Amino acid sequence: MMPSNRPARPFKLPKSYAALIADWPVVVLGMCTVLIVVCALVGILVPDLPDFSDPLLFWALETLNFPCPVGRECVVLFYMIRVCLRK
Repeated sequence: MMPSNRPARPFKLPKSYAALIADWPVVVLGMCTVLIVVCALVGILVPDLPDFSDPLLFWALETLNFPCPVGRECVVLFYMIRVCLRK
């Protein structure tokens, strides 16, 4: 009988972040490196970064009273996108 090339047990995801780092340190380091490089390239290549020099554009966002913090964050994101797209 020929030996098979299949692993003895199927792949299982690690149960914690510590187990992921212990089992796959090179993959975790590679993913972190890719994330850092992508963020650096976006910061360098995007020509029109938002201008936050006028704080009065954002003062009213603290007075919003939403029962759900996720909804409030979505509204804040909407206002930030609207301010960034305004030229």
